[in-house]
Amino acid sequence: MRRHELAPGGSASAASTVSVSIAAAVAVAGVLIVTAFGMLAAPGRAVTAADFHAVVSLNQLHTGVIGALTTIVYTALSPVPAVAMTAVATAVIWLVSRRLPLALTFAIGIAITWLPSALVKAIVHRPRPDAQLLPHPLASQPSDASYPSGHEAFVAAVAVVVLLMVRGTAARAVVGVVGALAIIAVGFSLVTDGVHYPTDVAASVLWALTLAPVIVLLVRRFVVPPLERRLPGRRRAVS
Repeated sequence: MRRHELAPGGSASAASTVSVSIAAAVAVAGVLIVTAFGMLAAPGRAVTAADFHAVVSLNQLHTGVIGALTTIVYTALSPVPAVAMTAVATAVIWLVSRRLPLALTFAIGIAITWLPSALVKAIVHRPRPDAQLLPHPLASQPSDASYPSGHEAFVAAVAVVVLLMVRGTAARAVVGVVGALAIIAVGFSLVTDGVHYPTDVAASVLWALTLAPVIVLLVRRFVVPPLERRLPGRRRAVS
């Protein structure tokens, strides 16, 4: 009898292990592809020429209202504002849902998806598009490396993590559409501003799409259960 009682739990645990393993394999593949492309293909003349042609074409739109809006997007999603927005959103999720594990899933999922992209940026060290060759460059050009885009990695991480958090709910379709539009809008802004190549943006999206799922799964499996057992409300519910 005991063996039958434990079987469902064991099956669920095995299924969870398989899910984590598959997600981890996808994440490793994504990281390797993004890094390898940055080191091998991005520096090539053909890729850089095509990339820069796209930058010049979109940068011609960097005037008037469009130029102002894309510059605002770039400034608003810089590292410090992005960290601040994540902290505020985490606090709001906690206060509204009254579920600390949910808020931590959001914060940890975004942080561990987004921040490691800076390591690839340091390894690849791709120069930014040459501002002197752009028709409407930003007044203040960033001096760090270009590939992958940290701005796009952040937005894509937020979109994917939130989508995973609402999985199985009626809000999933709306969240998916809004997230996709945000990813496209930010990517458009970054290339139009002349601060990133299209492949910088694409690499960041691939990075988030492949890395965020395993991060969320790991948080739910190894962080959330111990935390829930320690929460006073959880102990009262169990007792």
